[in-house]
Amino acid sequence: MAEVRNLGENNLDDLIDRFVVRHDREMEILRKVLERISQYARIYSDGEVELLSSDMTVKDRIFMVVLARYLAARINKLKGEEIVKNVSQDTELSEIARITGKTPKQVSARLSEMEREGFIRKTRKGRYTVASLSKALEYLNKLEKEVAKSG
Repeated sequence: MAEVRNLGENNLDDLIDRFVVRHDREMEILRKVLERISQYARIYSDGEVELLSSDMTVKDRIFMVVLARYLAARINKLKGEEIVKNVSQDTELSEIARITGKTPKQVSARLSEMEREGFIRKTRKGRYTVASLSKALEYLNKLEKEVAKSG
């Protein structure tokens, strides 16, 4: 406690600026994620996710579904209105399986991998969300590097 008091006001402000993600920084990350996801997936106003690239791995397809639903819920909250209906920041395993065309067992295994890697987190039984906007951006960067290598 004494150390914090001795830092001085400017140093404390610098620490706070590094620790707290300000609204404008969050919006910058959101903009980058939205720009990048648009080549892989989109979401309709009824909440249905469409995957746009057939070249993605099963894991990538699963991530895009979870990310699209997460982003739609964030957009609704940001805009203060329900632009996309029937979405929350987390998505049911059965819904992910339906959209990707994979079995719940296959989806669960890939979600567990992404959870261990820190990209996805389980919110409650059978529901998953993106760990954070920063992790979403990291995943998209990784995916784009893999696509560039293979292309």
